[in-house]
Amino acid sequence: MRRFGRIDIAVNNAGIALHKLALDTSLEDWERVLRINLTGSFLTAQAAARHMVKQGGGRIIQMGSISGQRGNMGGIAYGASKAAVMHICKVLAVELSGQGVMVNAIAPGPIETGISKHGPSRKQGYLDRIPTHTYGNVDAVANAAVYLASDECDWVTGHVLNVDGGYGAAGLSYDPAEIR
Repeated sequence: MRRFGRIDIAVNNAGIALHKLALDTSLEDWERVLRINLTGSFLTAQAAARHMVKQGGGRIIQMGSISGQRGNMGGIAYGASKAAVMHICKVLAVELSGQGVMVNAIAPGPIETGISKHGPSRKQGYLDRIPTHTYGNVDAVANAAVYLASDECDWVTGHVLNVDGGYGAAGLSYDPAEIR
């Protein structure tokens, strides 16, 4: 606001991961993940939305995760925080779209980033369940954000866009030869 006098696009992309089983997750662990991933995302969206409403519109993009849609071993705090972030997206979309502010979320699937810690077994587990049999990359997520921020996306709000190679859509996967 100070530099440009307006905010047209806000992307909430800050987050931390915690890889601990539920019974090993302390209250301190839980609160830290939710404070950064959930509360930080809400406060950022709220601050941006206040300016966007005054200026007559804008785009807010929340960063969810496929982990907020599926149960992943060792991901109780992270998954819960991302599920809540995606819910915030829907509530803000309902409350703000009439004022020109479109709010959407991206739910990336398995992607190699600085916070992902996928050992060989976990990585293979994902690859076996992703229909494309590939890991995603940050460019795929960035391209989704560009779309959600663009004028081509002027009637989309409250949507969670999975960028996951089909992981969220997949059920049981096995050798196609077994069907024949």
